[in-house]
Amino acid sequence: MVTAALHTAITIEGTVGLHYQIEYRTDLDNAATWHLLQDIPSLPGSPYVYFDPTPATSPRRFYR
Repeated sequence: MVTAALHTAITIEGTVGLHYQIEYRTDLDNAATWHLLQDIPSLPGSPYVYFDPTPATSPRRFYR
């Protein structure tokens, strides 16, 4: 049996060594809250690719 799960890839192009955060929310309602997905205290390289561990079959997500 083979199971394949799709994950969203987020690419950050920034200054190596600086602090970055990836946040998400599930809708664009003005009252919606952004949630921390990943804290990157020191960007290890640029471009840097982060894979959201939430399968693509989950409700949609918006990132910043």
